[in-house]
Amino acid sequence: MERLTEIKTHVTGFSYADKKEGIFAQNVYAKLAEYEDTGLTPEQIKALTADKDEQAGTIMRLANGLKKLRSSLQWLKETIHDLDYKAWAEDNIGKIDALLGGKEDA
Repeated sequence: MERLTEIKTHVTGFSYADKKEGIFAQNVYAKLAEYEDTGLTPEQIKALTADKDEQAGTIMRLANGLKKLRSSLQWLKETIHDLDYKAWAEDNIGKIDALLGGKEDA
């Protein structure tokens, strides 16, 4: 991809007359330069976005599965009388809570 911006130690040639609706032209050029610094084409960025959307869907499905498992472990902990299983269930509930980012509402 051909680069449109050039990195310089200072910016010249801009004035307040270049300001339009609160946007300075140098800010636009700086954002374009940041994009160009990635070395990615628009197609590559679109592919990355699609990958992130797919990953987000997978994460949501996994989180829902963990919530269901947590609910089952909570039921087991409340109904079983064996202290070892209660401790095991409580330990795994804590691990699920950590994965989900905190204690789930009961």
